[in-house]
Amino acid sequence: VKFAEEPEKFLTSECELDEEIKKLFAVAASPELYPAFVQLGTVKSLMGLLTHDNTDVSIAIAGLLVELTDPETAEEAGDEMAVLIDEIIKHQGLELLVQNLGRLDEAVSSEDSD
Repeated sequence: VKFAEEPEKFLTSECELDEEIKKLFAVAASPELYPAFVQLGTVKSLMGLLTHDNTDVSIAIAGLLVELTDPETAEEAGDEMAVLIDEIIKHQGLELLVQNLGRLDEAVSSEDSD
């Protein structure tokens, strides 16, 4: 864990990550940016964040993916959406989402038993 011995830095780091994820939601409103989003390696980074230790980060990334792949946007975006979807598939996005759902379900179950 980054900054495990320094809780204030850890919290700051997590808050900064959350803020950056929130900024990415703006891309969902501009599908013409999807090819650049892919070229910059952002999808690969997002797939890595799906398995983040902090489930709040994982949930935020799943929400971002939902926004980016919204069916209404897909109709309008065409080729741009295809580029994004292909990249998500290339980096095992579907598998990672399913694994993350299982992890979140386990987290809920362990919280219920506490």
